[in-house]
Amino acid sequence: MSNGADAKMDLNNAFQRLFRTTPTSSDIRYEFTISGPQNNAAWTAVVYIKDIQYGTGTSSSKTNAGHAAAKQALDALKRENPGKV
Repeated sequence: MSNGADAKMDLNNAFQRLFRTTPTSSDIRYEFTISGPQNNAAWTAVVYIKDIQYGTGTSSSKTNAGHAAAKQALDALKRENPGKV
């Protein structure tokens, strides 16, 4: 596995190993919200795997929030499926 910048790819790869299929956009889904003033906005990303929330990330950039959520989801998958992910 690689650093947080590649967490989305790592999560997709882990999904493939665990479920033995390529994930679709409904298998791994991200929701983004933005809050705060425009000059100091905070993005929050939530990642769902098969409609179950697995990770949340917050950052000043949408991209980094998504990567943080993916990393948290990947860590959760590893805890739930030791040795398989």
